[in-house]
Amino acid sequence: FIGLVAQESWNGIADGFFYGNAELLLWQVIAALVVPVYAFVVTFLLLFLGVTMPTVFYLIWGVMEVANIPIAK
Repeated sequence: FIGLVAQESWNGIADGFFYGNAELLLWQVIAALVVPVYAFVVTFLLLFLGVTMPTVFYLIWGVMEVANIPIAK
């Protein structure tokens, strides 16, 4: 919303889209698209590395013990 109605006389930085400056709105659209992608990727990596991988290794370790496969220590 700020990218639409910003006035340089108020904020001292830049005008918004309605006052002839589409660049501010463009940066806000880019940020609105990038932030959810970043949050998804980081959350996925944390979930995958923190939960899935240890669970898989634990399950593989258990299968190897049941099958009497030697486990290098």
